[in-house]
Amino acid sequence: MDLKVGDLVRYTKSPKAVPPNVLPINKKPLGIVVGIEKLLTSNDPDRASIFTTVHVIWSDFKWNADNGMSKECESDLVIVQRCAQANI
Repeated sequence: MDLKVGDLVRYTKSPKAVPPNVLPINKKPLGIVVGIEKLLTSNDPDRASIFTTVHVIWSDFKWNADNGMSKECESDLVIVQRCAQANI
């Protein structure tokens, strides 16, 4: 997935997740992507994988951490609407 800052996202259930993701019934808050962080899983660049963490501010503030946002795994999110890019 190619998430960008400003995209509108929703958390999704992943049937492949272990343990499976659990969402409260009738809770589908929207979130806006405010940052994307790519981390290497190892100090050896030849053997490392890239893990992407997405920083999201959720419309339901209970989903945000104390710092006002949440860090999510990219694969747990679906894009609801892409941020428009201005041609300047």
